[in-house]
Amino acid sequence: MQIGTFGFAALAWLALGVGLIQLFEHPSQTRTSQVECGILWFLSILDLFVLTFFISQVLQQGSASKAQKEDFSFRIWFWGLFKVVCMGLFIIDLLKGQKITLLGLLMGIGTLWAVPLIGGFLWSWTELKRK
Repeated sequence: MQIGTFGFAALAWLALGVGLIQLFEHPSQTRTSQVECGILWFLSILDLFVLTFFISQVLQQGSASKAQKEDFSFRIWFWGLFKVVCMGLFIIDLLKGQKITLLGLLMGIGTLWAVPLIGGFLWSWTELKRK
């Protein structure tokens, strides 16, 4: 159920971003801004996905036996490296995407806070309904 609520929040945020760009941007900039918003949205979702795995490995290492700690250390190193790669992809995209408008940038990067916030709210709301 968690993936469903966060997935819904992610897709709803993308649809909102594309719709707002279509509504408010100048027609000559609409397509470029929508594509760039989609790229930033994808990178944000990838970054959140990697962050989830990184944090789960760190938390699991705390309760692992001494023999398992080396395995968890390697996993933490791997996911940490992948997180740095995600940040590098953000930087590359922002440096090359000079034609992106402010609305496209805000909706694309806004995914990093909107999806956990909205998805967490929806998840807690569905959990309260179940009880």
